[in-house]
Amino acid sequence: MGMDTKKIAATFAVLMLALGIAGYAYAHWSDTLWLKGTVTTGKFGLEWTFDAFLPGSNLKDLDGDGSVDDPVANLTWKFVDDVNGIHKGIEITLDNVYPCLNVTGHIDVHNVGTIPARYVDSESTMTVDPPSAKDWVDIYKAEEFGDLTQIDPGADAGYNFIIHFNEATEQGATATVDINLVFWNWNEITP
Repeated sequence: MGMDTKKIAATFAVLMLALGIAGYAYAHWSDTLWLKGTVTTGKFGLEWTFDAFLPGSNLKDLDGDGSVDDPVANLTWKFVDDVNGIHKGIEITLDNVYPCLNVTGHIDVHNVGTIPARYVDSESTMTVDPPSAKDWVDIYKAEEFGDLTQIDPGADAGYNFIIHFNEATEQGATATVDINLVFWNWNEITP
């Protein structure tokens, strides 16, 4: 390497060092990638349908017209607590019940949301007031929802039930039964 080549190389090295210190780059290429998205969460919503029946043996000829068409006990019910047209609650009234009366019925829970739901038995409650009424009101679930039942959007899950007034039914008594069925999104971990 000749003297002129060494001077040119040294000058180039000093120039590159000076440009680097000053913040200049010899060559810089770039490209940018980007992502933009929208997230919409699902809706969680359930409603139910309900139907209950008194047995045919509940009908008697109480008015003496010769027709066995008069109910001894009476059953009425109505939907309450509607939220945007979705039935959240049911009030049931049974009047003039007597020992050995069986009320049968069916409940369907309909998923009106956009994500699956499941019934959580460990969080659901049933209270009877006064507590002594538990001695004469028996509520049987003929078919369980089950703790892991998944109800997909647009689908139903349900069970049949029996309310039985046993031999210990008190005369002239009043009882209130409060049942709360709890549902979570299907992937929530049970406590």
